[in-house]
Amino acid sequence: MDRLIIQPYLRAQKEKDLEKQRESCASDTFQKKQEAEAAVRLMQESVRRIIEAEEARMGLIIVNAWYGKFVNDQSRRDERAKVIDVTVPLQCLVKDSKLILTEASKAGLPGFYDPCVGEDKNLKVLYQFRGVLHQVMSADNEALRIPKQSHRIDIDS
Repeated sequence: MDRLIIQPYLRAQKEKDLEKQRESCASDTFQKKQEAEAAVRLMQESVRRIIEAEEARMGLIIVNAWYGKFVNDQSRRDERAKVIDVTVPLQCLVKDSKLILTEASKAGLPGFYDPCVGEDKNLKVLYQFRGVLHQVMSADNEALRIPKQSHRIDIDS
């Protein structure tokens, strides 16, 4: 009974509540998105210089970075739009071949915004360090320090 009636009802109720929250935050989210895009445009030149410096010393280069709610289920493709590209803002935060993020929500970082209000978010980063690819996914409120040996991608296996 729990599986047939109660769980589907609770799931539907949670989805309805999230939809209400999204609607009430839609204009705020749009404004934050515009601000984030403007910040990213301003960061472009600075990021270009940071990448040149990091490439010269075989340092930390953010190849791709995504923030939001990741969905593996193919039947829920519409939810893929709930991630944003944060490659430029993250590269801008690289100092001396290191990136250190605190335990606070990443939505408050320059160039970031919350693409899926009220839902669990992650930060997925593909980066290169010393010419080797690394990848990490961390929860929104989780501290992150890169580079780390444990993030290394073993291509030969």
